[in-house]
Amino acid sequence: KEALMTLLLDVPVLCHMLWYWREDSAARSIPTQWMCYSWMNAAKAVVLFCRVMPRLPREVENSEGLTWRLGLWSMELNIAHLYSPVMLSNLLLITPMLYSIFMFRVSRCTFGSSFKRVTVDLILHYDMLWHVLFDMVDQVDMFGQSRLAEAFDKSAVVEHQRTLVAIQSVIPICLFISMVLQSQVVPGVSVDLWKIPKTWPPL
Repeated sequence: KEALMTLLLDVPVLCHMLWYWREDSAARSIPTQWMCYSWMNAAKAVVLFCRVMPRLPREVENSEGLTWRLGLWSMELNIAHLYSPVMLSNLLLITPMLYSIFMFRVSRCTFGSSFKRVTVDLILHYDMLWHVLFDMVDQVDMFGQSRLAEAFDKSAVVEHQRTLVAIQSVIPICLFISMVLQSQVVPGVSVDLWKIPKTWPPL
């Protein structure tokens, strides 16, 4: 239930993205869209880390799945596998993909479709892209720390219980702060030639 509620928060932002995807408005709208998405993603990360990830089943029991056959090819889908920590980690990787799409869209609107000249701005643009992508992958990897106790035996968990609780209490705060700061990693375009249209004749 918590996972579905977090997904519903993305619907207004996605609708705004599709509406302002045109090249003439993308360079101005994408930074604002990404900032709103990052704020909501930071709040969702805390919910997913504290309430969703620890409650997912560790091992999926054997259950019958749906099988499709087309000639020599066959595909089996087990619904139980969709509720697993691995699937949640894969879904979290959608954020780096979305950020890459945003950055490529902004670069096309800012620098044009053909990059015949390699400028310092273009190099810094893609350098920031790769650095942020690596940070996002590290953030997804940190979600595994919500199940840190599973990596130790019962006696070690009892002995170091306070340390485990402290680690799992600090990580959501670090995830939230880092994702909020990532709201500023999409560059915008500022043009002095834009003018406010006159809505009434001068006196």
